[in-house]
Amino acid sequence: MMSNKTGVEGAGGKKKFGIFFCGYLKGKNFYYSILNMRSPLIQIPLVISLLIQGSYSQSCYTFDVKIGQCKPLVKCVRFVREIPELEKQPCLLYPSGAPGVCCPHLSFGSRKVTALHAPIVLEKPAVSSYDPNRVPIPPGTEGYVVDSALKVGFRQSGERKTLASNLFNSGVRLPASSSARLHRLNQKRTRSAGRIGSSAQSVEFAALHISDEFRLTRDQKRFGLPNVDVNNSAIRNQICSSGDFRPLTCSTSEIYRRIDGSSTYDDGISIPRGENSDLPSARKVSDVLIGDRDAPSPIYTLLLMQWGQFMDHDITHSPIVRGDDDEELMCCEDGKILDESRRHPECFHIEITEDDTFYSRFGRRCMEFVRSSPSLRSECNLGPREQVNQITAFIDGSQLYGSEKAENIRLRLGKQGRLRVTKYGHQELLPLNPEECSDDDEQRYCFEAGDTRVNEQLHLTLMHTIWLREHNRIAGELAYLNPYWNDERIFQEARKIVGAQLQHITYNEWLPLILGDKFVNEEDLRPLENYEYSESYDPSVNPSITNVFSTAAFRFGHTLVQGFLHSHRGDGFDRKTIVLHETNFEPYEMYLKNAINNLINGITTQRSQDFDASFTQEITRRLFQGNESVGMDLVALNIQRGRDHGIQSYVRYRRVCGLSEIRTWRDFSQVVSSPELVPRLQLIYNDVDDVDVFIGGVMERKGEDGLVGETFRCIIGDQYKKLKSGDRFWYEEEGIFTPSQLQEIRNANIARVLCDNGENLEYMQPLAFKVQDLRGSNARVPCSSPSIPRIDLIHWKEL
Repeated sequence: MMSNKTGVEGAGGKKKFGIFFCGYLKGKNFYYSILNMRSPLIQIPLVISLLIQGSYSQSCYTFDVKIGQCKPLVKCVRFVREIPELEKQPCLLYPSGAPGVCCPHLSFGSRKVTALHAPIVLEKPAVSSYDPNRVPIPPGTEGYVVDSALKVGFRQSGERKTLASNLFNSGVRLPASSSARLHRLNQKRTRSAGRIGSSAQSVEFAALHISDEFRLTRDQKRFGLPNVDVNNSAIRNQICSSGDFRPLTCSTSEIYRRIDGSSTYDDGISIPRGENSDLPSARKVSDVLIGDRDAPSPIYTLLLMQWGQFMDHDITHSPIVRGDDDEELMCCEDGKILDESRRHPECFHIEITEDDTFYSRFGRRCMEFVRSSPSLRSECNLGPREQVNQITAFIDGSQLYGSEKAENIRLRLGKQGRLRVTKYGHQELLPLNPEECSDDDEQRYCFEAGDTRVNEQLHLTLMHTIWLREHNRIAGELAYLNPYWNDERIFQEARKIVGAQLQHITYNEWLPLILGDKFVNEEDLRPLENYEYSESYDPSVNPSITNVFSTAAFRFGHTLVQGFLHSHRGDGFDRKTIVLHETNFEPYEMYLKNAINNLINGITTQRSQDFDASFTQEITRRLFQGNESVGMDLVALNIQRGRDHGIQSYVRYRRVCGLSEIRTWRDFSQVVSSPELVPRLQLIYNDVDDVDVFIGGVMERKGEDGLVGETFRCIIGDQYKKLKSGDRFWYEEEGIFTPSQLQEIRNANIARVLCDNGENLEYMQPLAFKVQDLRGSNARVPCSSPSIPRIDLIHWKEL
């Protein structure tokens, strides 16, 4: 008591000094700092110094007497792990008096970030034990031999297309209301992706023909065939361009990148790992290893998971093989494997064993699975099968605007730079798409967006709706500020601002929580501060999406999914619980009064599940269930997709990342979250080298200050580093925004976007990815509070 009293009052007349200056400086951001300093001898020079400098409105002192700035919490997330310490020294934002945190200065003076010329995360030596140039193939695999093989490939590819049509026309087609049919709505392909796939399949058959003719070994197929260049073929133009479609060069960016330079197929070219070897069924792995333990995160809201899915749909989309006229393939019938004579070769069905703990009750022995559409290799050469990514591989809002010009035109209003909306009462919803799903009795329908997966589940539809409104809100302000701008100018400027917000929110608020502060700081993944421009762009960096990122590592969010969604008013009343699988392609909740606000309140207060090897049964048993008695298993689908894509095993990627090697099951016990998992792994896998990377990744122990383990951190970090340094339109690059505009973009935060685009939403915590505090710096504040910064678009006004 004595020390506290002495610290505030000092001795004798010093108390009046403190009161005088605290009264004078009230609301000036740091009067708490002055009061809490132990000695009045420290108080006096600090106050005078700051008054002389004229900076008292922004400066403050941290709890350990280091100079800082009073900032909204969302602008100090660089120190998010130190927030409990920073809260020991509160401050108020000037001139509003809203609560802030005393954010330590990162450094004094200007700081420039240079291009990322240092070795990138995954570019380590000994990536492969083979040098492709040292794996020779027999002479003669050039010239007319390649042309001959390609002709065989074209013929066989045509036969595959005919077979797909014949099977479909003979009645081998999915029931309209089946879970597999709903799943296929997520896997639609664009016309250009279909053309790429057709050409790629021809080249794949050509590679198989040459392999058989010359009796190539597995390593010759993997590492020797890529030296056979199709560019010199007499029929090259039939492969790399076609008629009315956008010309496709052989250096296309649609191909998924291999971070380790090689794939793993049983035959070296295309047969998935496990089809001809002794690997356990993907469903068996899921059934034995994956539980459903309810373990809500103590830190993160469900919005953290949802942002991951929303951003995933901005950069990855793998379509599946279909017939020439877009016919769907079917692999199972009445829960049984379809007879081989009626089963298309691109089927890669998931076997369900008779002792399955769930599906056996319903007589299911087969789960639908069709292989991903192939892609031409980036060098237009022969070699193992690759897969196509049919959307842009940049963080650019393609899930809102589309990845192709025709999509973009269809989504635009054509006036005042706005996107089309559906007026429903007083609400603005997404454009309608009745062909995908409908509730005709209530006149409610599915929606349309720049990504076809918009209706997959309710919270995803919510995010699309919020960001559609954000685009139109920005477009409206720009039109008001610049009344002479035309539709195209307003649209493109609003789109650029939205894309920059997506980038900033991802790298400033979201990514540090996933990968950890230490990692993002070491890898220069933090946004810059103040008026600084980045110099990180490197034209030699390939920013395309890696196959293992898309197919395994970035699916980590599936373990965060909640099986039930909360919806309620801001005061907690009108509480509603929504079953997840009942919203798959049934987004009808969006039509209800106050639904937008109630869903926002739910997703920012409900906790996500923790990151572990446990998944809700809503996605391991009920996924896309529809009107059926059972649904699909997302974990099994993830494992099977990894094998389909020729993804290497978990142990292999640890080597690529330079992490401790795993040679024995005992080694495994050192990296998993719980040693009891190892006996279960041994029960299902014959060897440590067999463990699928998705399974190994979700079982890994978390990083020291991030959400995921070290292998997924490596793969995800590598991707996000390349997405930044390989993007010449990155929002922090000079020439994209003026200095004052860039400074405003750095005010972007997810809490503000939610506040601005709800239905007069009242309250939100500043860090919406994190659970609110009751009385701390992340307590809910009014949406009007400066604690939730906003972008001032006045800086876009042209004089």
